[in-house]
Amino acid sequence: MKFNDDHDSIVFQNMLEEYSKLGELRNKRIELSLTRLPGTLKILLYTSAMIAIVIISVMPFTSPFYHFLVGFFIYMLLGMVLSLIDDLDNPFVGSWNLTTKDYERVKKNILEAYN
Repeated sequence: MKFNDDHDSIVFQNMLEEYSKLGELRNKRIELSLTRLPGTLKILLYTSAMIAIVIISVMPFTSPFYHFLVGFFIYMLLGMVLSLIDDLDNPFVGSWNLTTKDYERVKKNILEAYN
């Protein structure tokens, strides 16, 4: 890269250090993503959800409408909770995920500024 003076090279060195820190943070996130929920905890979550569904299904209600209403809300709530847990357990897929968009933006800005 071509620098106009020594100040540019100093700023560039600082930018490289910060970019290196970003890479280290990314590596830590990847490492944390590999340490997901233990299998036994997932089994516990799904088993308890299934037990709750069975209990609601066989619970006697005086009105079929209330039985349907309570069952519907419990099923929806359990579905959303389990979906959220699965989504947060894997940070690279799902609705809330990590992307390379920010790193690509930084790279683009560096290339535009110094080329």
